[in-house]
Amino acid sequence: MTRLEFFSNQGEGEQTQSVSELCCPIPELENGEIISKSTGSVNSCAYFYRDTVHYMCYKKYHFEARCREDGTWYPKTPTCDEHCDFPPEVAHGRYEEIIGFRVFIQNEVIYKCDEGYALVGVAKLSCSSSHWTPAAPQCKALCPKPEIAHAKLSVNKDQYLQAANVTIQCDSGYELDGPQSITCLEDRTWYPGVPKCEWVVPESCEYVGKGRKIMQCLPNPADVKMALELYKYSLEIEVLERQIEKEMLTGCWLARLHHAEEDNAPGDVRVTNREGTLSPEDLIGLSS
Repeated sequence: MTRLEFFSNQGEGEQTQSVSELCCPIPELENGEIISKSTGSVNSCAYFYRDTVHYMCYKKYHFEARCREDGTWYPKTPTCDEHCDFPPEVAHGRYEEIIGFRVFIQNEVIYKCDEGYALVGVAKLSCSSSHWTPAAPQCKALCPKPEIAHAKLSVNKDQYLQAANVTIQCDSGYELDGPQSITCLEDRTWYPGVPKCEWVVPESCEYVGKGRKIMQCLPNPADVKMALELYKYSLEIEVLERQIEKEMLTGCWLARLHHAEEDNAPGDVRVTNREGTLSPEDLIGLSS
């Protein structure tokens, strides 16, 4: 940037005024030449605000630069230096140089992504006339397939690229517990979370058991068959328990009868329980 100052005397008794102009530096092209120049205003600068130059490097590349108000060139001071800055950084990825450590024209780098990420774009970049071309690629996250039992996915893949949306539809007889649509995030997780498909219990389903639940209605035919067998055994057990209880009560009544006969005439013996008064003949019938 060059600053030029001019002084003007307005007459006796008046102050001297200073007018400054910001000039862009004159390009020094060692390996090229300026083809044309367009000037927007009359001034004392070789290159002033809004002046534009077109220049060519000897490698046959054409460029344009514009002088800015602050005395700098945009996008950069015209030069034919073929050096490139370091290649752009890529999140979740890295680059490897193909030719040497020092980056000159025609040098190339290739990008690779970290595990769990996929490269989107062109993997190989070249240094051409002080610029890396084409644009740097991106490393996008790969989310694993959401494992949801008894469900269908709108898009069925082994892996899903970052920002992918998946809709979940539960099978018949199941209802969704959680979000119906999920999105793959940069950290390789699903947002807002992987849902479940829960079995809907029929209204007619009953629980069977003695003292605790023996079985529950199940959608699997094999489980239903097993439950029915348990139900049959539970009924048999219940009958057996009643028979045992009956025999125990009968034994108790006969014992009471034996003691009563020692103190009373046999015809006068009576045993009372919750069912009423039983005669010796009734007790004998229960024991048979």
